[in-house]
Amino acid sequence: MKAYFLASDNKKYRDNYLRILKILRKEKITITGQNNFSEYNSNSKNPATGFLSAEQDILQADVMIAETSLPSVNAGIQIALASSGNKPVLILYSHGQAPTIANKYSNGLISCRKYNEHNLAEIIRKFIAGNDKTGSKCFNFFIPNRLAAFLERAAGRKNQSKSVYLRQLIEKEMKTG
Repeated sequence: MKAYFLASDNKKYRDNYLRILKILRKEKITITGQNNFSEYNSNSKNPATGFLSAEQDILQADVMIAETSLPSVNAGIQIALASSGNKPVLILYSHGQAPTIANKYSNGLISCRKYNEHNLAEIIRKFIAGNDKTGSKCFNFFIPNRLAAFLERAAGRKNQSKSVYLRQLIEKEMKTG
């Protein structure tokens, strides 16, 4: 799986960025994005060509992981691009309120999670597992409007897509059933 990693260039969150990259490498995820990520380096961006390169990387990735603790218009544009390209997006933030963009798209592709050093790895692993296309089967089904409304509300309360919510219900039943 290939993940586009998006983060601001704020040194305050550098340790968080490196922690995310370490988790992705441990999960054997190919990382694309701001630089080669041998080490996070905020001086590696070239603003003149950055967006065109980012657009290509985003559209070639399977998923996007965005660390958005520092609000950024650029991050919002890239998240919107990924979402419009039908790429699942995990928006991570370590403090405060969820980023505004997390509530702007209701296509089920954006998951937003507040994290800390204790739950970060689990959040990323669940997101990756939920979006791994290998060994997966896609299917559609019809449900009554009242069930669809419930599903929309229940998934929304957890800031999840409906498919992730249903997968978690099934997995929970498999464990307990």
